[in-house]
Amino acid sequence: MGATWRYTLATGLLIGVGSAIGLMSLFVSLIPRAVIAPIFIFIGFEIIHQAYKESPPSHSPAVSLSFLPVIASLVLIILAQFLGALNLTPDKLPLRLQHLHQTLTMLANGFILTGLLWGSMLAFLIDHRAKLAALCAALCAWLTLFGVIHSILPTGELYLPWQAAVNAHYMLALAYLALAGILLLLTE
Repeated sequence: MGATWRYTLATGLLIGVGSAIGLMSLFVSLIPRAVIAPIFIFIGFEIIHQAYKESPPSHSPAVSLSFLPVIASLVLIILAQFLGALNLTPDKLPLRLQHLHQTLTMLANGFILTGLLWGSMLAFLIDHRAKLAALCAALCAWLTLFGVIHSILPTGELYLPWQAAVNAHYMLALAYLALAGILLLLTE
């Protein structure tokens, strides 16, 4: 649509400041859901279109990969609506579905940063820059430990690694470090 980086920066700043001082909540409460849903869908399509258009064609797989955490977040939103309508909480689900819900929760928490890092990692690999991809994987490990991405808490809150009730964040951080090691081996 011809917008430059200045428009994106201004939009981000206005939305950020508006959210911080409560204006976004006011605007959203004044606009009916039936009006706002198509607008959000249109904006989503435009973002996807621009992501593919502005990226080199060889990076299309990286752009696609970066959407996976976003999709997990959308699935969780829809799932929460279904569970709420049934008066169920995730702990009332069968064990297999509880594990699936926890996996989706971890994938969705911090989805913006996760998507950026995953997309960057794959783009670096496509460009044969495995050291930078390994750096992204190591950064993912570090951020996972504190819940910045893949928070184990349903609310997505941050935590100190040694104070968390479960060890899933350690396992995922270790997996990211293993990936970083494998990527470093590719550079030799």
